[in-house]
Amino acid sequence: MGKWCCRCFPCYGRSSEDGVGCGAEHNDSAFLEPGYDVCLEDLGDLHRAAWRGTVPRVELILMLRNPGLDKRDKKKRTALHLACAKGHSEVVKLLLHRSCQLHVLDGEKRTALIKAVQCQKEECATILLEHGTDPNIPDVYGNTTLHYAIYNEDKSMTEKLLSYGANIESENKGGLTPFLLAVHEQKQQMVEFLVKKKANLNAVDNFKRTALILAVRCGSEIMVSILLQLNIDVFSQDMCGRTAEDYAVSSHYIKICQQLSDYKEKNVPRNNSKNSNLEGTSNEIVCLAEGTSNEVAAEGAASAKGFLANKLLMIYCLHQIMKTLILISRYNTHIRIRTRQRYRITFGF
Repeated sequence: MGKWCCRCFPCYGRSSEDGVGCGAEHNDSAFLEPGYDVCLEDLGDLHRAAWRGTVPRVELILMLRNPGLDKRDKKKRTALHLACAKGHSEVVKLLLHRSCQLHVLDGEKRTALIKAVQCQKEECATILLEHGTDPNIPDVYGNTTLHYAIYNEDKSMTEKLLSYGANIESENKGGLTPFLLAVHEQKQQMVEFLVKKKANLNAVDNFKRTALILAVRCGSEIMVSILLQLNIDVFSQDMCGRTAEDYAVSSHYIKICQQLSDYKEKNVPRNNSKNSNLEGTSNEIVCLAEGTSNEVAAEGAASAKGFLANKLLMIYCLHQIMKTLILISRYNTHIRIRTRQRYRITFGF
């Protein structure tokens, strides 16, 4: 994976064989370090006392002088930010009693509420919500409090945020809603929870990738199974014209190919297949012709049954027919067959 200019999900769409942006992965590094990196020597008296959670010290500082309740440190953090990140609920109550501002943003444009949710300090988050803090303010990466609660698999916090008006369809800069994030991060319990909360199952990210496509790209058989049980559209295409099955075939996910094939066999009338079978066949021919046929055929023979096995046999027959026709025509030059995804098959004699 290449370097990222920021820690939002797809902050760029890298070029790939299947089109600009189609190969870009969602990056979750924005979630990996929830806490603050603090050097006590760089903090003022109030910030230091709030970070340590010493309520008497905070009271004394506020009583003896006016240090500025909303004064920021070098990283634009207020005393409220620091107290929430550490979970010092009594300090939070004291600062709110003194009428500190609720929506001050730190260096990453995060409110104190975002820090409380991100650091899983539910008591502090609840206090802020009760005092009217907006749960829908996005940070520099476009993530809201709900994104962080979903990532942490914090069902209690998620429920509370929704009860205080958190937008279940909020999108971050990568176009991920909380539901898409849960699928991409393979948070099974959160996916099921959001389904019960009527999240939009047909949401797509910035590359028009559905939840099913994201699940396939992650190679998650469990997540694919859950989504298929929800009757999600298996024919949806991303901005490069690729379906979930196309990604499964190109990544050699044999079991997922079988899952998708079985689902279509049981639930999709053949005359409504939207030419998906033809497109899938062309991609599988590509895989065979580019030197992966032995691997795919071996895995298919071992684990695929029924429909998938028949498709592989059909592909092999088509491959042999094409070679025979080329020999008959007595061409001495290369014959090239191109597909929509810019793959190339070359037969030389």
